Amino acid sequence: MTCGGRPKLDQRRHALPVPRIQVATTSNIFIGRCSALKESASRLLDLLNKESPLLILEGCRVRPLRDSPEPVPLARTCIVRKDRIVWARPLGPASKPGTPNNLLIDKECTSVVAFAPPFRITGLTHTLPGADPTLALTRLVTGFLPLTNVGVQLDEDGGASWQAKVLILNGRMTDIISASAIGQLTELTGERRVA
Repeated sequence: MTCGGRPKLDQRRHALPVPRIQVATTSNIFIGRCSALKESASRLLDLLNKESPLLILEGCRVRPLRDSPEPVPLARTCIVRKDRIVWARPLGPASKPGTPNNLLIDKECTSVVAFAPPFRITGLTHTLPGADPTLALTRLVTGFLPLTNVGVQLDEDGGASWQAKVLILNGRMTDIISASAIGQLTELTGERRVA
């Protein structure tokens, strides 16, 4: 604390809430807080693509994909193996400042569909103008890749479905991923994406 009783800038930065995330495996959906995002000031995508094989969630709740409509509280800390994650997404607003306009890069949107059992996922991937979306996908599926404007369906007899603005898909967990409607959707979205 300073003499005036106000916290120093470093203390105020640490007062920000720990980001909540949702993580899906083939059998469960976990919701918890991920302090590694706050401590490293990383994006969730960067954290998932790091070499560490584990993701630690605090205040974790789990909901089995089948036979349990209510989340079950777990121990204070849960350790999730990244290689078992099918997808993850941030919950709530991002706590990081916006990107300056001079760092934005125009990207083209391509509609994709992915089958990552037990989920069927549709959304948009973003590539540099003129890039071949199929070639880009072959490089992206070796790790976690971001999708926007996402629809997720539990692939069982028309099971549960939901929407998300952003979802990070584990490409290694996909059986098939395809540019479902190869085309430039930039005009439809009117968005510019960060590299």
